[in-house]
Amino acid sequence: MKSIKVALAHRSNGQGTNEGKVIVTNQNYNTGNQSRSMNTFYTEFSFQHDTLVTEFKIWIPFYETIHGTDNPDIMEYIGYTSLKFNYFLQKHMFTLMGRGNIETGNGAVEATYSYPLIKDTYFYTKAFTGYGESLIDYNNYVTKFSIGFSFSR
Repeated sequence: MKSIKVALAHRSNGQGTNEGKVIVTNQNYNTGNQSRSMNTFYTEFSFQHDTLVTEFKIWIPFYETIHGTDNPDIMEYIGYTSLKFNYFLQKHMFTLMGRGNIETGNGAVEATYSYPLIKDTYFYTKAFTGYGESLIDYNNYVTKFSIGFSFSR
């Protein structure tokens, strides 16, 4: 066992409502509210064996997250748990994360790779498939590949 974390978390896209506008997406009819937020209480267990770090995270949403007007069905798509593996091979770092909701069968898988370039700057790639890659379209199934730089691991 490496660590146990108990915390409160807030995620938001920082947008307010757009009264009077009608937005139609491929999966739902939205009356204009682009605000998305999520407040959770979570516990994360971290285990380390040599260069493999395993993180198991369980979260519980606050009442307003699942009974509010922003995104009351978000837990159906992102679920309540995640499992992440971080593997270090010399300077290389590989991660694999899976999360989801067992009842609905919705969730996501994400894989990343990073390598240090210069001080505190890393080459970074990410492949993602599933729900909840961003809060604004949490209920749309997305497959993305990203490439760029990160400033932390």
